[in-house]
Amino acid sequence: MRLRQRRDKPEPAAGESGTDLLTIVRELLEGQQTPVVAIVDVAEEGADTGEAGVLTRELPTARISTYDASVGLDELHVLLAAGGPFDLLLDLSSGKGSRRRFESLIFHARAGGTLVTRLSEGDRRAPDDGLPGHLRSLETARREEHLEEPTPGKDERTGKQRDRDALALSIEVLEITDEFAVVTNSVPTLAKIPEAAMNGFLRLRSSGDRVVDTVPAREWAVRCSVRASSDTYAATLPDTYQAPELSLREYRDVTCMPRQVAYKEGFVLPESFRHNARKRLRNPKFAEWAPHFVRDPLAQAVPVEGPLFYLDNHVRGHFGHTMTEQVSHLWGWRQAKEREPALRALVFLWGNKPMGEWEFELFAAAGIERDDVVAVDHPLQVDRLITTSPMFSMPEFVHPDIQTTYDELGAALAARAGTRTWPDRVFCSRRIQKRWCHNTAEVEQLFADAGFEVIYPEDHPMADQAQFFRRARSIAGFAGSGMFQLSLAGGPKRVLLISSEGYTAQNEYMMSAVLGHRLDIALCRPDVPREQGRFSVAWYQSDFTFDPDREGVFVRDWLEDL
Repeated sequence: MRLRQRRDKPEPAAGESGTDLLTIVRELLEGQQTPVVAIVDVAEEGADTGEAGVLTRELPTARISTYDASVGLDELHVLLAAGGPFDLLLDLSSGKGSRRRFESLIFHARAGGTLVTRLSEGDRRAPDDGLPGHLRSLETARREEHLEEPTPGKDERTGKQRDRDALALSIEVLEITDEFAVVTNSVPTLAKIPEAAMNGFLRLRSSGDRVVDTVPAREWAVRCSVRASSDTYAATLPDTYQAPELSLREYRDVTCMPRQVAYKEGFVLPESFRHNARKRLRNPKFAEWAPHFVRDPLAQAVPVEGPLFYLDNHVRGHFGHTMTEQVSHLWGWRQAKEREPALRALVFLWGNKPMGEWEFELFAAAGIERDDVVAVDHPLQVDRLITTSPMFSMPEFVHPDIQTTYDELGAALAARAGTRTWPDRVFCSRRIQKRWCHNTAEVEQLFADAGFEVIYPEDHPMADQAQFFRRARSIAGFAGSGMFQLSLAGGPKRVLLISSEGYTAQNEYMMSAVLGHRLDIALCRPDVPREQGRFSVAWYQSDFTFDPDREGVFVRDWLEDL
């Protein structure tokens, strides 16, 4: 990074406010035949809007688009992502917040592209504290500190530190004048596009991507009752959900990789993010580069002809994530299959995890036969990819229309169940050594004495698992994925969860909210106490002990009430 200061040029004469800028632009675009240029300005703030006209006249071969900075940075991000990436961006708005705008706009320049930012009055009065000072500090950090590029996976740095290091490693400051800062981006990036903005984004682009169908947003009241051994915990559960609009979409020429990675030239599909309603979208298989950007993986992908239905998820092969995340995308399969009889479902293999028989059973219940499943372990370049928005995103929302999917899956699975006497009371126990109940055997015996059949769901075919939940009237068990068949129960049940105070996931509650279960939750003390105000895997996944004299009273009351 080289930093130059140019203060020896004379002030422009009256009526020549664009002269110095035009000189800079001509130098930057020299030799480019049809450069793509963005001008960001705020006309209502009194900026010299004539500069855009001057540039358009003086650069007749350039493709110049103008954007209004007053829409706000989030909306401006989507607009620029739809039109870019750019060979040159000109931020002429010159208002407060030049540093924040710079950090938001720089990666809309392609690798090798440049951002020219007009300095604000504050930058000019106190250059060491404004954008010029910030650029110098980045140059110093790159020269004197041992900076590491963000990579996919876990990063011990804070998000703020990681973003700052990525920025310092990405830019070259070409010039700072009295009026402008000129900075080049050297790293290829992809813009994150939020789910809520995606349909509008597609309308802005001239491509073959399109919205096929939508499901209206719904604000709805939960249909279950809930009681917990801790009144404080019960009060944290929402009594309404605001479910967003859902979309069935078709994209052209998409790169897909294991662990729910899907992107096109210039942007990441929102279907790549498990939690698509959060302010900062994350997928750990991308290298996080900025709040609204990831580094382009530049994957070497094998071309494949579509249409393919995108059904991958970040931890494919994990039963709990399948029941919450992949199931939430199934709502669009039958409609898409009717439109495209050759449609197949795309999932990825990773970590030596082949497709399980239970996965094929579940997909078949949704109408996806074994021959319709494409399972690969390498990146693909898909010419036509069909996707759906998720109906379930814990804990932000669940769409009530997911009940249709739940009912269809449960009924189809139950129709394939074995022949046996199905118990009226079922207790689902847990073997996995994560959130382990130290006195599991004691808890199992408590329920066996109350007439419950103790089962380990994974010991049974998927169809039988569904039938256990559909035929029982009372269902109890340790909280976690072994209880997610609650979604397949076919109607309201009496349900008791035994959980830890540190396990704050709300999956069973959200399923119960849809199906109307009567839900009771017994909360036990974890080995690692929960800390308020900050998340920790240590207490979230902590083992715990069931206390017969504490939460045991709550459980015995529930059993007696049966």
